[in-house]
Amino acid sequence: MTHVPAAMRVDREHTDTRGALGRILRSARTRGVHRSKADAPPVGRPLHQLRRRLNHNGLTRAAEGTRAARVVLYVRTFHGEDPGPVFSQLQDIAARKGWAVAYLHHDQLPFGGNPNVPPDEWPGWVAAKNQIKGGFADGVLVPNRHHISTDVAAYIRELEFVGYRNGFTWLLASESEP
Repeated sequence: MTHVPAAMRVDREHTDTRGALGRILRSARTRGVHRSKADAPPVGRPLHQLRRRLNHNGLTRAAEGTRAARVVLYVRTFHGEDPGPVFSQLQDIAARKGWAVAYLHHDQLPFGGNPNVPPDEWPGWVAAKNQIKGGFADGVLVPNRHHISTDVAAYIRELEFVGYRNGFTWLLASESEP
């Protein structure tokens, strides 16, 4: 075995091997930093940035087209709640953007039901995704991210589904808003 001088030895415990840059890392213990969940950064801004990146191709394609972008309006409500006012707001936004409303979809939570149902179990949302996938719509317009999913991982999967099919997801209230 060859001899390695002490100055060239690598402390594997404190070296960033993933980046292959050989940077020395300090552990949280040596820095005296311990993060709690309360100190964690808000999830809204990264979700907003991800949605903007995924929307880029769909919005660009819609803007360059010879026809107005076709959007699906999707609203999820609690049992007995009227979706009419929310649909009106979404239609106003679509009109201001110059988008043609192709379809309206509404899912209603059954009385006493669990609102944390995965998005694939909401028939209106599945229909909206299928219309984007089939090329019958260019994007989906929803009031906020919770109408798609309350679970962050599921919300990201749905954004990716729409974005990877050159569609876009537009929210009335951005993820970064409280």
